[in-house]
Amino acid sequence: MLISKKIGACIAPLLSVSIVFAEPPKRVVSVNLCTDQLAMTVSSPEQLISVSYLSRDPMSSAMWEEAQNYNINHGQIEELVLLEPDLVLAHEWTSPLLLSMLERFDIPYVQFSSANALDEVSPLILQMGAALGQDNRAANIVENFENRKTELLAQVNRQSHSPRIAAYGPNGWVGGATTLDADILAKSGFENISSEFGLDDGGFMPLEALVIANPDVVLTSTPWPKSSRGESLLAHPALAAVVDHTVEQPKSDASWDCGTPEILTALSQMVELSKQFAEGHR
Repeated sequence: MLISKKIGACIAPLLSVSIVFAEPPKRVVSVNLCTDQLAMTVSSPEQLISVSYLSRDPMSSAMWEEAQNYNINHGQIEELVLLEPDLVLAHEWTSPLLLSMLERFDIPYVQFSSANALDEVSPLILQMGAALGQDNRAANIVENFENRKTELLAQVNRQSHSPRIAAYGPNGWVGGATTLDADILAKSGFENISSEFGLDDGGFMPLEALVIANPDVVLTSTPWPKSSRGESLLAHPALAAVVDHTVEQPKSDASWDCGTPEILTALSQMVELSKQFAEGHR
């Protein structure tokens, strides 16, 4: 197998893949939660030998049950060297130090970008297929994903006045218009209030500002097992007093975080809520 040691992330990943396979890699290790899930979806049996420890966490991973079938790693170079991988799957957020160490030990790796829109999910799946030598498998997954996405979006009944929504997280964080979350909300028929506050890239919104904005829906995350002061804001009675709907994301943000087919769970949830507004069930 011949492979470039470093492949830059880009919006259309297939254009950047410069891998020439004599045969698919046989010992693949993933060190990122999102590449974990893409790899578990696309790889053939026995090809993927280790995923990151976060992949087993139900609060973080939409595929935590599948992850029980794999050994885990903590993204440490000592672990990776001992695993003797012929390919490491990394992310654009993976530590540059780790990547430099992989190069020092002559371990090939591929970097994947984040999906910031629904239309960027399929290219990531196809990139994973190319990296693993599983192009046909990836193409079938993409076909099913696109068909289901089209079915869900066809159910959205656009209204003259879209319901206003705030994706409100711990410490008052709101997702901006340029994120995957925001794209799901927009395509589901909602108007994200973050744009009203100039937070296109996301930012912190005081609870007082949220109350004054008076959105139709506040989308919050499921609390983690141990309480924190940041999360206590989401239980403030002011939210229930001014908002018609407060929706808790199932399994925390697990199905929302990564550009994988699991994102359809989040899309389905919001399309269903949008339909309720369209039907006047508020």
